[in-house]
Amino acid sequence: MRFFYRTPLSKGHGRFSGVTGTAIIDDSRPEATFVEASVPTASLQADSTLAMRALRGPHFFSITHHPHINFRGTDLRVTGQTTAQMSGLITVRGITRSVLLDVHLAEPKPSGARTLRASTHIHRSDFEMTAYPKLIGEAVEIEITARLLPR
Repeated sequence: MRFFYRTPLSKGHGRFSGVTGTAIIDDSRPEATFVEASVPTASLQADSTLAMRALRGPHFFSITHHPHINFRGTDLRVTGQTTAQMSGLITVRGITRSVLLDVHLAEPKPSGARTLRASTHIHRSDFEMTAYPKLIGEAVEIEITARLLPR
């Protein structure tokens, strides 16, 4: 999972790894889709040591007190042959907000594996990440790429 934010002079970015979860996707019944994911905040990497230290600290992700970001998909609306919008709930810093993901789901490979790509944006103040408002923009873009494996 990658994220992007604006600073006065550039666009900063970071990423999380080690995401775990469950996705149940039935192409014939998209309304039955279930997605749940957990992101370990300690896996955060940023484009500089200074940014990484700040983002892991108490003004942003506060990884000591909030070890996970959680997502639960609540509704899937098909918009095309391989595209959809997924409504869900994201919990960051113990604060839960609704979010809408634009989703692209690749056709399954012969092994049954498939790739899911999703994007959205959030406002950092919705999760009480309000430090440095003159240095860091309010909107945060999120990009997710997940390889889904059959059970």
